[in-house]
Amino acid sequence: MLMQSVESEASMYQSALEAVDNKDKERARDLFTRLIKVNPSKADYWIWMSSLVPTAKEKAYCLQEALRLDPKSYAARRGLAMQGVLPPDEKKVIPLKQQRRNWLAKYRGPGLFDRLLLTPVWAQVISVLTLMVTVVVIFYVVYISTPGLGTPIKPRLYGTPIDTSVPGQVAIITPTAVAFKPKITPTFLGATPLADLLSSTYTPTPFYINTPHPKLEAYRAAINALNRQDPDKMLNYIQQAITGEPNSVDLYYFEGEAYRLKKDYSNAINAYKQALAIDPLFAPAYLGEGRATLLGFPANWRDAKGNMIRATEIDPNLADAYIDIAAITLDHNLDGASAVKYLDLAYKLNPNAPLVHLDYARAYLMLDQADKSLDEANIAIQLDLTLLDAYRAVGAASIALNKPENAVQELAFYVIYRPDDAEALTWLGLGYKQQDDQIKAIDAFSKAIQADSNDFDAYLQRSLIYIDQNQPLLARPDLEQALEINKKSYDVNFNLGKVLLSVNEGGNAYMKFSAAEGLADTNSQLAKVYYWRALSLQQMETAKPSYKDVEAKDWTALLNLPPDAVLPEWAALARARLQIIKGYAPPQATAVKTPTATRTMMTIQLGATRTVVGTETPSPTVTPQP
Repeated sequence: MLMQSVESEASMYQSALEAVDNKDKERARDLFTRLIKVNPSKADYWIWMSSLVPTAKEKAYCLQEALRLDPKSYAARRGLAMQGVLPPDEKKVIPLKQQRRNWLAKYRGPGLFDRLLLTPVWAQVISVLTLMVTVVVIFYVVYISTPGLGTPIKPRLYGTPIDTSVPGQVAIITPTAVAFKPKITPTFLGATPLADLLSSTYTPTPFYINTPHPKLEAYRAAINALNRQDPDKMLNYIQQAITGEPNSVDLYYFEGEAYRLKKDYSNAINAYKQALAIDPLFAPAYLGEGRATLLGFPANWRDAKGNMIRATEIDPNLADAYIDIAAITLDHNLDGASAVKYLDLAYKLNPNAPLVHLDYARAYLMLDQADKSLDEANIAIQLDLTLLDAYRAVGAASIALNKPENAVQELAFYVIYRPDDAEALTWLGLGYKQQDDQIKAIDAFSKAIQADSNDFDAYLQRSLIYIDQNQPLLARPDLEQALEINKKSYDVNFNLGKVLLSVNEGGNAYMKFSAAEGLADTNSQLAKVYYWRALSLQQMETAKPSYKDVEAKDWTALLNLPPDAVLPEWAALARARLQIIKGYAPPQATAVKTPTATRTMMTIQLGATRTVVGTETPSPTVTPQP
């Protein structure tokens, strides 16, 4: 994993340098911001960032950090000198005496003009022509070798940026001081926008349709607008093109694409249908109609999937259709194996498509193959560093593999940009919980509940932390809310029974344990029900002694379960209670010391501090879903 992290950082650094080469300052700032977050001790990252931040204060701070990390950095010192933070390097200053001009130079004979006058005319002509040729040659050399004048020279990928005046927006860096010596940790306020938040992909897919229309300038203008992600202008130009060629199927398809980008899904569907009216075998129109249906009318996802399947029947090489079909299959938890089959077809056509590997990760997680899921999610990130859902998939797979450090790192980054993803916040809370950081876990679960008041897992997991902390008054409302969401949850009914028992509500606790009995799937779950329900009956016996007979039935049922399902301490307590209730002790299956018969009541507490004989019930683990 460490080697994979280093490779990911190197890949991100290469992408950042390429963004600088391509003068894509926004993407460069995004990537260097993330690189600094991953490895803040790299001086080069700070120097590059100094050329991308907008204010002099931020430039000075970045350069100071670079100089602190590399005191010999000439670029950092020069940049700080240009900012006025450091004095100029005295070694680079020309002494005043050397700057003085010698006005008393001796006469050295006739000058150039005088020599020309003394030269024959034919010699003067040759000299002038030679001079003109020399000037032309010098101009040509300078022209082709100067960026921006002639053939551009690709900027170097590695080196030290000197420009510290690049305008633009970037995450705000707010150091506590501007002085050089103290080490200052920057605070990034807000999320730096990622390219993933745009509608275009990191690696744009080539146009499926590229029919030439040499007589239609409006068509070329529409395609240019599409490349710029400007759907309004695209729609205007494409409608002009339709006026010139009303029977061109691809023009109506592009009209549908423009409407879809404008989120006008009804008109998009109509445009795709017009394309199909001209050519019923035009596969991209089926794909476009399926996408518009899915986005505008999600309840009709079956119709959308049908259109996409129709597109693949007409054109088996339409990779995007296979990807979308797999995504629908996963979104509705239909069949992970079926999704993998569609993704296999897409992979054969486009093995480097990030979305293929992302959906592979989701499908393998659904199939309980978390190791494969993690591998595919990491490949998706390598192919597209801005694909946010890939970081989410890494986090989900890491939770399933009990790798909390990896999960927390990726999910904490993801929720910066998707703070309303309740499921991801719940997984983040599980990661913190696995790290025994209960404070951060509760905070993450609370944020998940704020994002989605019906997040069952967040309520349940937060309540389990409160139970471990022996705080029944905090656990109870969470469990009751979870019960409203899912009344058929064994974990909720069982743990709510424990909470009620701890606050001396034995009767209500008995009811919840009885509900959990009907929902139990394993002998271990039944053992917990019998043990804790017997304790609730024991608590109720002060009001009604006849409950002892019912208690005896639970202790007997506990002892009749397979030995591997019952803790030895529970079996010992069951025999002791039966001896008290009936004056009879069943045969002991194992040599376990029996508690004294004088023990009649027990103090019920939650968490690790309770005095009930037995061990704590393991907390249920949320299985991440795609």
